[in-house]
Amino acid sequence: MWEDNIKMDLREVGYDDRDWINFAQDRDGWRTLCEGGNEPPDSLKAIVKIRYIIIIIIIIIIIIIIIIIISD
Repeated sequence: MWEDNIKMDLREVGYDDRDWINFAQDRDGWRTLCEGGNEPPDSLKAIVKIRYIIIIIIIIIIIIIIIIIISD
């Protein structure tokens, strides 16, 4: 249901969804919530950083394996 989607979206940005209809009519509240633009939450940023680090480690391991294979 579309109302459930709205509630889930509000929870993702850290807003308690108990009174989302009044919140939808509150322009100042929306401005405050949207000040960060499309910035992802910090937890998502941390996950992305961890993924990049893992990818870099995998690439380094592959390069080391290739060097070992070539040197034999």
